[in-house]
Amino acid sequence: MLKMVLEDGFFHADPHPGNVFYLPGNRVAFIDFGMTGRLPTGRRDELVALLAGLVERDAPKVVDVLADWAEPTRIDSDAVTADVEAFIDRYHGAALSTLKTGAMLADLTQLLREQGLALPPDLALVLKVCVALEASGRELDPEFDMVGEGEPFLRAAIAERHGPKAIARRGWRALGAALDLMAEVPSDLRRIARAARNGRMQLHVDLTALESFGRVVDSAASRLTLGVVTAALIIGSSIVMTVEGGPTLFGLPLFGLAGFLAAAVGGVWLLVSILRSGRSR
Repeated sequence: MLKMVLEDGFFHADPHPGNVFYLPGNRVAFIDFGMTGRLPTGRRDELVALLAGLVERDAPKVVDVLADWAEPTRIDSDAVTADVEAFIDRYHGAALSTLKTGAMLADLTQLLREQGLALPPDLALVLKVCVALEASGRELDPEFDMVGEGEPFLRAAIAERHGPKAIARRGWRALGAALDLMAEVPSDLRRIARAARNGRMQLHVDLTALESFGRVVDSAASRLTLGVVTAALIIGSSIVMTVEGGPTLFGLPLFGLAGFLAAAVGGVWLLVSILRSGRSR
């Protein structure tokens, strides 16, 4: 199954005991390919790196893969590394008799959720295959150590991906992509020059720090405006209080009281806004 997932990229996605047969000559046969899965080369390379990190108890290597899957989300590398190390210590070297794949996957899912991460959608069938293989493996050999037995295969897969042929193949693809890019440069330059001549050239600059500064200035301007209005209400209400005539409340001019009340509300809102701004900093 590891060969199908990591090498072939095409695997049987429903390997329950009824779909797997043991044949003479230490061979295994699969039937009912109604549910299958595919993994592209890049995803297989990432999965190999992830599994190798788990087998070798190399938490930073696992975190690197998870960080690539989390882009463009930012992650707390230290917190994720600590959680991954605890996960590896919990399950490394466990035999099938004590290993519960469902619980292990639940712990992994909880780890990812707590750190704001998620597995790529094309790995959902791979997890389903792992759960199905646990049932079959438990019946054949409850003491089977999946991690220990899978380590040589993973090392071979890593060696193959870093072998001369694989490096030459990736280099050839990169060279082809670079040549294609160079061939498109003249036409791109012509389009840019044409847009500049026609006055349709636009430059978009996204400055996060400048946007944050703008929000601060806007908030300060709003508070300043409210402060001016509040001060004006206090002064105007004080003048109104000295004017005789007009409606009264509790023997005091109604409009003067209303102005003082509005000034008090504005002052409270301004004070709360300043306190919240100080806490956020």
